[in-house]
Amino acid sequence: MATTAAPYGLRPVKRTDGMPYAGATSQYLIDPAGEATNLFYGQVVIIGADGYIALSTATGADLTTNNLGGNGVGAIGVFVGCEYVNSSGQTVQAQYYPSGTANGGPIKAYVVDDPNVLFQAQLDGAGADHHRHQHVLRCGAVHLDWFYHDG
Repeated sequence: MATTAAPYGLRPVKRTDGMPYAGATSQYLIDPAGEATNLFYGQVVIIGADGYIALSTATGADLTTNNLGGNGVGAIGVFVGCEYVNSSGQTVQAQYYPSGTANGGPIKAYVVDDPNVLFQAQLDGAGADHHRHQHVLRCGAVHLDWFYHDG
């Protein structure tokens, strides 16, 4: 079977206690003046210095200078959608937040922040068998686990 490159970010699949993931999210705010970067489904987010949700730009390569939470409280969770009112006055619910969307009102971000959720991700390179079921992404506020399944 051919390998398909179709990145989708971190996808919640189940809980560590064996129960299925039921879609629970928490609401956080995106800066009503507009966030400078796009937010896509499955991306790790942090609480920025301004108190609003922001994209974590770290790679997670280490737990000090390049941790997923930056120098703040740590990664708050995984972005899975947003809700805002567009320039036509329509309420938009989407899995993507376009950068610079500003409406002067509240922009809600939906974030999976339950520390017991396991995530699945497509790797951009070869994954060793020892990566399966390991807690490889540990963050300040929550720990983000990923589950790699190649079958």
